[in-house]
Amino acid sequence: MRNFQITAKENGKQYWISRSMATRSEVLVLDNNEVYLLINKRGPGTPDFQGCWNITCGYLEYDVTLEENASKELLEETSVHIPSNMWKLQHIESDPARGKSQNVTAVYRVVLTMDEFNKHKALGYSLPIEGGEENEVSDVWLMPLTIENINSIEWAFNHKETAINILQQYTGKEYYGF
Repeated sequence: MRNFQITAKENGKQYWISRSMATRSEVLVLDNNEVYLLINKRGPGTPDFQGCWNITCGYLEYDVTLEENASKELLEETSVHIPSNMWKLQHIESDPARGKSQNVTAVYRVVLTMDEFNKHKALGYSLPIEGGEENEVSDVWLMPLTIENINSIEWAFNHKETAINILQQYTGKEYYGF
């Protein structure tokens, strides 16, 4: 499919439709020799994958940087506030075969100790946060990052593969047939 033009009913203007830009906000928490991944369960207000778990993500909004968007989406979906200057860009996912929506995704990560995470979590926010979709999230989990936990839940998008890749990075083990 190529980019295509649509005409707005409201004003008759023509607009081009093309691939969208998104951010993914990977929060890893290290505690003793354990690694945790912050994930959220998609609620009934989401357009797809309701009831599935995902790593916080969302479309890039107007008038914000990619890092600000990573912070905003994380806050809206988990009530955890990570300042935009703490994010580290991991990579850009642009392969159109990686998902049905063909988004270009800037993947950001922050790695915290459990004490640091608890400070960011305890800033007085609670769900739902102003700005998020209504009923966007039904649960939030700081998941111990194990292959058993990854395989025990249903994932949205390609995030199961992402969680396994993160686990492999931190353990040095390879997992096949997931």
